[in-house]
Amino acid sequence: MSIAVDSWFRFINEVEKLLERDPIDLRVYEVILGVLVDLRISGLDNQIENSIRGIREVTTVKHIADRQRRKGEDLVYREYAIKFELTGRQSRDTYRDYILVPAVNKDVKGVKVVDRGPVKAVEAALLEWGGLGYAAPPVDPYLPTMQTPRGSLNAVVADWVEGGVQLYDFPTNTNEMQYHVMMPVEELWDFCSREYRGTATDFDGRYKNFIKNGAQMPVYVAIGKNGRVKITGNEDLIWFAKKSGLKELPVFFSYQLQV
Repeated sequence: MSIAVDSWFRFINEVEKLLERDPIDLRVYEVILGVLVDLRISGLDNQIENSIRGIREVTTVKHIADRQRRKGEDLVYREYAIKFELTGRQSRDTYRDYILVPAVNKDVKGVKVVDRGPVKAVEAALLEWGGLGYAAPPVDPYLPTMQTPRGSLNAVVADWVEGGVQLYDFPTNTNEMQYHVMMPVEELWDFCSREYRGTATDFDGRYKNFIKNGAQMPVYVAIGKNGRVKITGNEDLIWFAKKSGLKELPVFFSYQLQV
């Protein structure tokens, strides 16, 4: 009799332990990525699939064969249906843009992402038993982190010219604007026109607004593969910052072949 009672209590203890466990909210998504494959340097199709499958959180990879198109003698366009799994309410688009696509471009030899489709939920949330309701969502680990120390404008140019690397390629989103990084006004000043493109009255009026409200838009800077830099928008902000003594301005980069 005592053995049966002991077994019953052990069973109850195990159930209580299960009930005390935090819930695991697993969600499965699918996205279709369009890629260019350089057949001269890429591996076989199954090797490409295995490389993509090795990326963090990816579960399955399928080549959609009937969508393949030849783009040159050694270049083909392919589409891959990729499933991945996230925990809780982590942003599916953030994962696609900040983890999956950069990893494919960097780690899968001969493959470059040229098209990214919408992310779709393919399975309902899987909630492991542990009580009623969901646990508080975890902090999203896929949000981009700013490179530190901040690269200089010369470093941004050198990375693009020498290796085709976009040092700042994902903009920061705010309520008012999008920009890549805050850059020193002194670095931007070297690429300004030598004369302000407007009247003195125009300068004074807009300068007063700048002092009152700050920069409401980023400075647009084009970086060329030919090593040139050009201010393509909101150059007046640099003039206002220079006069006021402001040290930094928000900058949005565009990477081009020639400037």
